[in-house]
Amino acid sequence: MEIKQLRYFLVVAEELHFARSAERLHVVQAVVSQQIRRLEHELGQPLFDRSKRQVALTAAGCRLVPEARAVLDAVSHAAAAVRSRSDESDAPPHLRLGIAGGSGKRVDLLLDHLGTHFPDLLVTLEIGQVWEQLDAVRSGALDAALVRLPRNDQDLNLIPAWVDRIVVAIPTRHPLASKPDLALSDLADLPLRLIPSEQNPAFAATVLRACADSGFEPGTGIPFRDLQTTVLELGSGPPSWTAMYEGSAQAMSTERVTFRPVTDPGMVVQMWLAVRERTTLVDALAEACAHI
Repeated sequence: MEIKQLRYFLVVAEELHFARSAERLHVVQAVVSQQIRRLEHELGQPLFDRSKRQVALTAAGCRLVPEARAVLDAVSHAAAAVRSRSDESDAPPHLRLGIAGGSGKRVDLLLDHLGTHFPDLLVTLEIGQVWEQLDAVRSGALDAALVRLPRNDQDLNLIPAWVDRIVVAIPTRHPLASKPDLALSDLADLPLRLIPSEQNPAFAATVLRACADSGFEPGTGIPFRDLQTTVLELGSGPPSWTAMYEGSAQAMSTERVTFRPVTDPGMVVQMWLAVRERTTLVDALAEACAHI
């Protein structure tokens, strides 16, 4: 049984006239009759009743109509899928990447490194909370996401990307600002303006745990607002300090506030690349993370 035979059969079943079917198929009537006879011979059943002046479907022909349509629909769908896949392969690669706030220049370096391997790469960036990013990767809305402090999600692959340092901001007029780096214990006498736990529980817990490991519990300063406002306010009023990711500090510029790294080992956070599966593009992304 051939696809062409089923196609000819359906046209005749619709027209119920061999001459009109031949015109529709752009062949001579003898070819249509020949293909139908071959199909009937293979099936061992007459498909059309030619005894009357008008062609009619037999019971076997009626049963074949939906089956033939299903076969031709499947062939059409298969061809469309192949063409679609071919179109995709011709299109430039597209990366939908979730990024965490405070990544700073690392994302620029990451994209520059990727661009050397994928010159036509189209990148769409999405910023969001860690759990939003993970859900987007899980659903397929994102190809990958750079996240900090994720849970142990068994359905996702977590690839180490880089380590983010947490730095502190202090008033430039304070004597500690003259030091190239600080220990958290240097700040024990200054109140801390820390992002509330309900806004970023993992970050707040990391800073408070590092302070506890250094032997002190920081005093509470003026309530934290947003990061930019809080940093600007540090330059005036009673001395205090706050903490942020190094990438966030790189994006800020004010002479009244000084940003300093700290020597305490607890003031670092691992950045992870979360993906559903390893692909050529994901492998290149992971390699780029390791080189920045």
